Amino acid sequence: MDSSKPHQDWEQVILVKPKTTSSNTSGKPNPPQHKKSIALDGDEIVAPPKPSQELKKAIQQARMAKKMGQKQLAASMNVPVQTIVSYENGKAVPSNGFIAKLETKLQVKLPRPSKK
Repeated sequence: MDSSKPHQDWEQVILVKPKTTSSNTSGKPNPPQHKKSIALDGDEIVAPPKPSQELKKAIQQARMAKKMGQKQLAASMNVPVQTIVSYENGKAVPSNGFIAKLETKLQVKLPRPSKK
């Protein structure tokens, strides 16, 4: 190696993303260029059930009647606090089995979600 020449290349390099062409040489169909909704095979997307206002209030009132906090109720039911919070805020619908456990723990009859 000749030590008299510098080893640094000072030419500017510009990287450009290659443009895609519409011609496809692989034989595979081109992927769609824009997103659009695709029909599901006869299935419709159904919104999850929402808890009734009376169930949310009943859980909260029964808990407060027993002078329990959400944290205490969650600990006694062996569930995360967020589970109780989400049921009382209406973010989730408790299963009938969980409602039965709540009824036993709180010694109160709670309304069940309606079947549709």
